[in-house]
Amino acid sequence: MHRRVAPPQYRRNDSRAWRHRFGAREMSDISNAQTQARSGISLNTVMRLLAIVLGIMSAVLMARDGFNIRLNDYLDAVAIAYDDLLKDIALVVFDPAIKALFAKFREWFAIDLQLLPHWKHVFVLMWLYFGSHARSFKDRPRVQLSLLLWGGVLAILVGAAVGTVALDNLALTGWPILGVIIFDLGVVIILGARFAHMPFHVWLEMIRLGLPGAFIFAVSTQSANIPFLQELHSPRLALLIFFVLYVAGHKLWLGAWGSEFFRSLASGEFNRRWEEFLHRRATNLAFDMLSVLGGAAFIVWLGHARG
Repeated sequence: MHRRVAPPQYRRNDSRAWRHRFGAREMSDISNAQTQARSGISLNTVMRLLAIVLGIMSAVLMARDGFNIRLNDYLDAVAIAYDDLLKDIALVVFDPAIKALFAKFREWFAIDLQLLPHWKHVFVLMWLYFGSHARSFKDRPRVQLSLLLWGGVLAILVGAAVGTVALDNLALTGWPILGVIIFDLGVVIILGARFAHMPFHVWLEMIRLGLPGAFIFAVSTQSANIPFLQELHSPRLALLIFFVLYVAGHKLWLGAWGSEFFRSLASGEFNRRWEEFLHRRATNLAFDMLSVLGGAAFIVWLGHARG
């Protein structure tokens, strides 16, 4: 009798099989992205640019309100118009459902929760991170749809949770950090990994996000006792920005490691590895995050300098 052997992707601790399976998909995505780059601007690119613009505006408003920054009249008018647009969309799509959920909390637990205006900007920024993941799986419609649904629900929950507190509350750092870790774990499960037989490198990735996140959250609990943070109007918002910078840097490192970019410096394959690095999922996600932070920082500096 022949013993039945489980497929590689389901073997216990078979990290190599998972890497090979995911790596093949990654190389296919890189090839498709290179082909689309040569053929012109795709719908995916347009959606990506739109998401970055929305993310920049939401980050500007978060910084304005959180750090008490005064913008000049023109930029402030643009920010108010964007805020009103999001408010109109939220009132139609999300606000009724969230307020109905809060009413149930009030009825069941005697907790009076109020949804503050900044919740929709937290939702947009979380959706930028989750949606960027989903868009990178355009060649796998089922996975992409699953990630869109998973990310959309999680972005609403995180936005609503942060929207119940002020911008200097401890929850401002806790909920988004937890949301990023839970989403990344969900991505791996959606891609086919069994939770009980999760490859070691997946758990290592969770640790690389979880430990710094836990450290930043711990620092935020003591922000009132740290000299530098004491001087900021919203120290916990500053710590959240630091976590976003860490995640972006980590994704850049993953893109460089996956494309063997550092080896190319010694092997003479710099051009090919550089192109592969630019089309990695992790690299594109990092570029999206840094584009939002950089664009928002430039607009705030421009508006504040001339205000």
